Amino acid sequence: MRGGSVLPPAQANMEMLHDLVSKDQLAGMQQVLEKDLQATKGRSLALCKDQSGVGLLHKAVYNDYQDIAQFLVAFNPAIVHVKDKVRRP
Repeated sequence: MRGGSVLPPAQANMEMLHDLVSKDQLAGMQQVLEKDLQATKGRSLALCKDQSGVGLLHKAVYNDYQDIAQFLVAFNPAIVHVKDKVRRP
């Protein structure tokens, strides 16, 4: 909760994903993405960015979390086209 309000489920899942990637938690990230995939019939959360405009793949690469980066690309190949806040692929 922030400021006394409850985050919508999608927003909470996005924040959770970014936290999991930052902590090198591949299994937890996989669970969240697979659950979202089943619920939405899409892969939208894999393409999400944090409040600073940084995507999941950018975080994984920056931190040298190769297993997470490989999973993200296999899970949704479109992730390689997500640009960060300064428009870097």
